[in-house]
Amino acid sequence: MHQVKLTDFGLSKLIVPGEIMIESCGTLAYVGPEVLHKEGYGKEVDIWSTGVILYTMLARALPFHSSDKKRTFQLIKTADPDFESDIWKTISPESKDLIRKMLIKIPA
Repeated sequence: MHQVKLTDFGLSKLIVPGEIMIESCGTLAYVGPEVLHKEGYGKEVDIWSTGVILYTMLARALPFHSSDKKRTFQLIKTADPDFESDIWKTISPESKDLIRKMLIKIPA
């Protein structure tokens, strides 16, 4: 059996219940929209980032990407993930549903 393990503790911190984080950090393609809105965020941003990773592993492309940084910001904040390309015809509805649930713009 093959296992995939993802780790990156470079920006990690211990979670304090109820704490709202405000510093903008992370790799742009994986950062949650609430980080970009600069109004504070919680641990839910990790679900977003994991959703981006899952999408990328299945589609072999990022869900929100542009060569222009400002356009990437805008896509993360407003666009829905694209499930229309041919690759998604081979992906289970359950997988797409999970990704949709992970890539929620307003996690509250």
